[in-house]
Amino acid sequence: MLREKFQYGEAFDMTMSMLRMKQVEACERRLHCCPKVALFASDATDKHAQELLISSFDNDGGLGKRHLVTIGELRAAVMSRLPLEAQFLDVDERYLLGLLVVHNGELLLDDPDRVGAAESLVRRLWCSVRPEGGRWHLYLPQPLHEPLAFALSTFEKSPLWMMLRQFDGMVESQLYAAGMLFEQQPVEMFLSQVVHRDDWMARDIARRYLKACFDYVVDYRGNLILLHPGFVDPDAALCTRFATDAAAAEAELVRENVANGLYSISAEERLLQALLQGSVDMLSEERIPHEHMCAALQGSVRPDYNAEECAEDLRLLVKQGYTLEEIRDAMKTMLTVLPTKAMNDALEELYLCVPRWQGLSAARVQ
Repeated sequence: MLREKFQYGEAFDMTMSMLRMKQVEACERRLHCCPKVALFASDATDKHAQELLISSFDNDGGLGKRHLVTIGELRAAVMSRLPLEAQFLDVDERYLLGLLVVHNGELLLDDPDRVGAAESLVRRLWCSVRPEGGRWHLYLPQPLHEPLAFALSTFEKSPLWMMLRQFDGMVESQLYAAGMLFEQQPVEMFLSQVVHRDDWMARDIARRYLKACFDYVVDYRGNLILLHPGFVDPDAALCTRFATDAAAAEAELVRENVANGLYSISAEERLLQALLQGSVDMLSEERIPHEHMCAALQGSVRPDYNAEECAEDLRLLVKQGYTLEEIRDAMKTMLTVLPTKAMNDALEELYLCVPRWQGLSAARVQ
């Protein structure tokens, strides 16, 4: 999902839980601006073509401002890509498509966790969406029912689900280790380990898959930069990196990923965890301080949170280099009681032991 720039006020605004909420709100604002007509709807005409192009994944680099298309050209482009593209979807996109096919192409969506998947289906130009009674009405035109139903059934019988799970786990693990990841590395991994081909269409589908599955921003050259969902302020990090040559910045980030991987667990162990768990959700040296933090928070957090969630939020703030006082302020907003000595001690242990995203350093000399 595209990450928009947010304004941060209180320390609590910087937690991953709040970031997720802001992401959904930003996604819903974008959905309100999407065309209300679907590309393959019977009432779609050439008057809608440019608006659809501008709202789609095809508008990378502002293509819609430089190139005029007809509705026929846009439909032909989507259909030529669909058989391959439909094999590489986010799990939530696949779930929504299954419901749409079963329910004759119409669905009322009220699950905020799947709003991002709905936006991806719209930006692939397969669906249209409109607000309806506080929920989202998702519409899949009839001409796409048969090809997408066939693609979904084919996927269920193929080994692709395991390859995609492995790929997702490896990317998520690298994002956890470094906070952000330039697109070149995951795209090359996708081409060699998942789709097993390298041409313009495969690269286009790889980028679409990354946009659907991960948080991202786009740099001034139009390149994707994937973000960990808890990364609060990527702009500051990107300004630092792009003060130097972009290629050198990318090479530096790759070295950080490798260093972080070697520092925590071996590549083989990381891959095994990615296969079994879907991703590596924390480094080995972080696990004990995290468990101590969970135990200290148990029974004292607000009713809309749990101790595990809060400890994760605090750990991710540590990884981004926030001061101990800022993180303590964030912890206070999560509690129904005043912070205890056990909580403060656990937070200090977390602060001392967790490696930061801009390198391997922690407050304590490792």
